Amino acid sequence: MLAPITPLLVAEVIHHTSEPLRDLIQARDHDPFRRIWRPPTGFLDASLAPQIEWLSAAHDAVKVAQEAARVEGNVKSGLQSEVLLTLPEGVSGNVLNFFAAAASDGDLEAAFVVSRAEVVVSSITADGEIARRVEKLEKRWNVVEEFRVPMEDGSVGVAIAKVLPPARSKCDRCWRYVVEETEEQKRLCGRCIDVLHNQGREV
Repeated sequence: MLAPITPLLVAEVIHHTSEPLRDLIQARDHDPFRRIWRPPTGFLDASLAPQIEWLSAAHDAVKVAQEAARVEGNVKSGLQSEVLLTLPEGVSGNVLNFFAAAASDGDLEAAFVVSRAEVVVSSITADGEIARRVEKLEKRWNVVEEFRVPMEDGSVGVAIAKVLPPARSKCDRCWRYVVEETEEQKRLCGRCIDVLHNQGREV
């Protein structure tokens, strides 16, 4: 699988393997440059296909917005931003539940590679922590990008991905901007402090 991506590296590895191993690769038709990749089917869950589509649409919107912010010199890395996803009223319940659960579990920020991610329904009913800061950030940078989501009535609605500057400080260990102002333990986030304590290291 690496041959199409790093052909020179694979060729060099094969060149430096032992001659018996090279002969075995050729005899069993295992030459990575001649094999045809076929997608696996045994463990695929068809029910995940819609969720992957929703996540991909939101992910693409976030990355486009981040790139615009990067061009303007506002961010140097994805972790230097937060994301607010605003879903339209009447959005499909499955879509809302998926994004809400992903945000609650921290999976959404991991997928987007941002410090924090939040999901709200419409700007009118937005009452989350990030959402409450949006009005205060008018004088600071923020980038908006649209993406499509299925609605409860079967139509397609427009959702918004807004990339914002982080509200918290940077953790010196994991580089996420999640350190509360009251946390003075060498600018470490709670997760990193717990890890270091479990390793028996002083903070």
